[in-house]
Amino acid sequence: MSDHDAPERFTYDLARIAPDWPNEKERMAEWEAVLSHYLPRLREYFAARVGDPDTVDDVVSHVVRRALLKLHEIGSSAATWNWMCRTGRNHLADLARRERVQAKRRAAYEAHLEAEGEDTVPCDLVERVVERHDIKRTSGVSDTGVDEDERSLGGRIAIDRSTFEARLAALSPEDRRLLELIEIEGRSHAEAAALLGLASAAASRKRHSRACFFIREGVRAL
Repeated sequence: MSDHDAPERFTYDLARIAPDWPNEKERMAEWEAVLSHYLPRLREYFAARVGDPDTVDDVVSHVVRRALLKLHEIGSSAATWNWMCRTGRNHLADLARRERVQAKRRAAYEAHLEAEGEDTVPCDLVERVVERHDIKRTSGVSDTGVDEDERSLGGRIAIDRSTFEARLAALSPEDRRLLELIEIEGRSHAEAAALLGLASAAASRKRHSRACFFIREGVRAL
């Protein structure tokens, strides 16, 4: 199915699907029509491009989430199909990029374990690989660390695991959740800010940097 097939000719009321449409029943009825038309087509479109059903679900869910916020701003219902396809392809590209980054981090983490043993944690490595290595924590808090892009934190200076866990536990619940969103779930700072109610992506980056600094140095950043 090309980007210019039948789905593009489907029409709906742009105003009624806006989040601030005053009549909730009308809005929901309009959205039910939109979703019933586009969901099967989106699944077909991306299933033809991606072999993994879970990835297809991820992409389609992402498109729908974005559509709930943005679709009324597209300009016309005729542009919707192209926008949905483009949004999904961009998300696929993001997933591929994250997988490449994760692969590099896994390789670096494995190299660290081989060189230093499992009693230390490289504090500038993202430990989202922990689930794939089956390293379990008794505290119930997900392992995390400092993003490799945080160059100001210096090189791969390892700290022992108990110190790492103690510093992680000393962070506020909000900062721990921010680390989980960025480092484990792979969220962007814009997404993390929206989920945590922060003012902006810049605010998320600042809190993330301070939390990482504390994990590495054991002191609060000024």
